Amino acid sequence: MTSDFECWENEETGLRTEIPFPGDAGDLGVFQTKLEGFAKSGRIVANYDYRSTFLLHLVIFHLQNGMPVSNRQDWNEKFFDGNYTASESVFFDLFRIKRHAETGRLLKIVAEAELDEKNDAITPIPQAFSSGLFKLWPVLTSENHLTYIKIPGREQEILLTREDVSMAFEVVRTHMLRGIRAHKGELGKIYSQFPFEAYEQDYERARASTK
Repeated sequence: MTSDFECWENEETGLRTEIPFPGDAGDLGVFQTKLEGFAKSGRIVANYDYRSTFLLHLVIFHLQNGMPVSNRQDWNEKFFDGNYTASESVFFDLFRIKRHAETGRLLKIVAEAELDEKNDAITPIPQAFSSGLFKLWPVLTSENHLTYIKIPGREQEILLTREDVSMAFEVVRTHMLRGIRAHKGELGKIYSQFPFEAYEQDYERARASTK
């Protein structure tokens, strides 16, 4: 693990995850390799706009699993010295999440069998390589890990356990706080406008119904 928390290993999955600090282009990159021999395993490479999309996936995973989102209450003081100015504008992915929460239909990460990309679903991350074009959709595994699958094809590309999700969240948030492509402002919008309470209440209702 580096001082920037950009690389770590997970003995449970046998995978090493790397989220390199973005270069001048600011693009998002997430890479996984197998621990033995570091053979290529998976990757997410996308335009910088999708860093916020990826962070929203991680936030929703936290909330669906009753995991706290760090600095949920003190983000303004912690990251903006209490000087964050609320903005009425909102980027598309956050707008969709807010709209669905207002109508009582939360956008969630679902199991692969429940995924229907033709209906309202969480925004995927598009991929363009010499091998072709596809989209990476976040879904839940049977062990309740977060995985990204290719569509078409439905092969697994990236696998993140609960611990990986929390680590990835901290890394991506740190990158955004460094102001790459004005993402510090988008982070402020996420913290100030994300419907946290709707997701937290939904989790508590679901937990109570299983008792």
